[in-house]
Amino acid sequence: MTTNAEAPRKPGRKPDPLTGILGEVKAKAKEAPTEGLPLRGGKNPEAGRQHYEAQEQRWSTINIQRSDEQALGMDGLLIEDVFAAFGDAEASGSRAALVLLAAQAVVAIDAIDRGLGV
Repeated sequence: MTTNAEAPRKPGRKPDPLTGILGEVKAKAKEAPTEGLPLRGGKNPEAGRQHYEAQEQRWSTINIQRSDEQALGMDGLLIEDVFAAFGDAEASGSRAALVLLAAQAVVAIDAIDRGLGV
């Protein structure tokens, strides 16, 4: 007589912590009152863009120095990418920088959630 013994169950997949964070981001995005707003505001958006571009270069230099001193932090990377997103003259460059900014923000949130501090 043959018995059909149950095969041992594989452990369940550990939930990806980024999934929860992205859910939070999606909910906030639905609440954000941004419809109809231009990417850059102000009375002279081009002057603003040039200022942001200069600040992105400044923060890039700061981050290189911090990295050389082994003191780089998420703060500097996020600030640099904010300025990069709004300082780029091309929509595709702004979009790419915003995607990178969003990814780095999710990584920073995950670090906080894992107790790596602020």
